[in-house]
Amino acid sequence: MPGDRRLLLAGAALSVVAFAVTAAYQVPRNNQLATLAPGTPEAAAYWQTYLGEWTRMNHVRVALLLASGVSLWLGARRG
Repeated sequence: MPGDRRLLLAGAALSVVAFAVTAAYQVPRNNQLATLAPGTPEAAAYWQTYLGEWTRMNHVRVALLLASGVSLWLGARRG
């Protein structure tokens, strides 16, 4: 197998973790938000919680995907 196998596997694993964060954390919050009627007090209250939590975990996803991309790139270059 060309490239550095450990880096390639690490990159793939980080991508899977990023997908898991999306499925376990982002999607349920998006679904909850979709059930609320726009303009209602409930939607406004949930939006404040949603925005902070979703943004924080989106930063985690971006960091995971950047690390994945770097690992895959380095692994491929070392081949």
